Amino acid sequence: MLNRITRRRKTLIRRAAIYLIPLPISLFLGLQLEQHNIQLKMHNIAYEYVQKLDKLISNIHHTNQSLLLSNVQCDELHDQFLFNSTIREVFLIKTEVPFVCSSKRGVLNKDLSQYYPSGIVRSGEHLRTLNADHTTRTLIIRDGQLGNPHHGISTVINEQFLENSLGYTQDTRLKSLILSYDGATLPERTRLEKKDGQYIAGSRKYPYMLGLTPAKAFISNQTILYLYSAALLSLIVSSAYLFLHHWLVKRLSLLDELKKALKRRELFLVYQPIVVSQSNQISGFEALLRWYKPKTGFISPEHFIDLAEKSGLIVDITEYVLYRAWQDWSNKKVVQPLHLSINIPPSYLEDPSTITQLKRYADRFKTINIQLVVEITERQLLKSSGQAVLNELRQANIHIAIDDFGIGSTALSILQNIEFDYLKIDKCFIDSIEVEDGHTPVLNSIVDLGHRLSVQLVAEGVESQTQADYLHELKVGYQQGFWHAKPMDILAASKLVAQNG
Repeated sequence: MLNRITRRRKTLIRRAAIYLIPLPISLFLGLQLEQHNIQLKMHNIAYEYVQKLDKLISNIHHTNQSLLLSNVQCDELHDQFLFNSTIREVFLIKTEVPFVCSSKRGVLNKDLSQYYPSGIVRSGEHLRTLNADHTTRTLIIRDGQLGNPHHGISTVINEQFLENSLGYTQDTRLKSLILSYDGATLPERTRLEKKDGQYIAGSRKYPYMLGLTPAKAFISNQTILYLYSAALLSLIVSSAYLFLHHWLVKRLSLLDELKKALKRRELFLVYQPIVVSQSNQISGFEALLRWYKPKTGFISPEHFIDLAEKSGLIVDITEYVLYRAWQDWSNKKVVQPLHLSINIPPSYLEDPSTITQLKRYADRFKTINIQLVVEITERQLLKSSGQAVLNELRQANIHIAIDDFGIGSTALSILQNIEFDYLKIDKCFIDSIEVEDGHTPVLNSIVDLGHRLSVQLVAEGVESQTQADYLHELKVGYQQGFWHAKPMDILAASKLVAQNG
């Protein structure tokens, strides 16, 4: 009892360790991915605002050029932009006069030499703090007139207009946005620097830079999301590891136990009768391998046969089946000839020594009035080497049965090139007799094919009188299934043979 509790405690500790050890690694990787993801998201956000600002600047340049092309006059400029609350001011400039007209203040007496020393109005943008307002920095977008570089338009954009146009103050992802032209920044007294997570991006169209600082809530949400995802991933990975480990250990354990059971000869055979459709007389048996474990009960053949095939143990198991079948029947009295069907896997027929052994067992069974029938699957017919082996077995007077016919991928041309004795129709086609109310075109075609090939037909999985009668009407020679008899041990099988003898 104490040992059991100790083992259970160790198992719990081991499972807890499997869940806990990957967690800090996953969280660390999650943080790394989170930082990378924030940088990627900030890159996309910055690109979004660069696109907006590029479009804004382009539109204002277009408006400036349109005003110049229309040869706008001072009073027209005043009427058009006086009550515009977003554009701070528009200036019409003529350097050769000199002449300056403001959309808000009219004609101004300005010394233009400090702004245009060469007298040329060049197109461009820059940030400037106007003399009238030393606290608010503005963006000036300037255009010279085509064909007359001494005339131009300058549009002054205030910070509010930028906020409304770009919408960055309403963006919950951002703490701040900084615009920089030639070292000057908007808002004033800010600067671009890569700290506090600030992301810096530039325009390919205009010579400005944007500095975007993510909001703390945005970073927190991303961090929580990635840490949660990392923890969930850690849980999934640990669970998958435990599942795979349990499955692998169980599979390896089952394989080890199967090897031990084979050595200890714990596996045994049961025999399912095959009857003549017309008379219900016993024609033979199919040998079926069974494995009973005292602790867990019966192990399904689907599990351990598949495991044996994948591990290479199937050849030894086939040898055991042949040996066990001979031991079961060698001392039994068989008056009427019987057929004994044994499933033979592909790998068993690839070795000349095992083929020789199979022939020896066939000869032994003949001495006790039993005809050995080798059951193969359709896939064994696909290789030419497999077809050659079947011909060799028939020459040794071993009968061949194609098992589960109709569910594989046998080409009909292959059936013409080999000689075999029995075609076993898979249970799924027998089930269709009652499901389809007697309309069974596929089953009928298989039966017709068997008759044309002059081979005996065996119906597998017969479970009702209706199915048995229908198959008899189709002239299916033999039947096998629970309706006639379930698999039985050798004592019951030999007793049944004696009763039918």
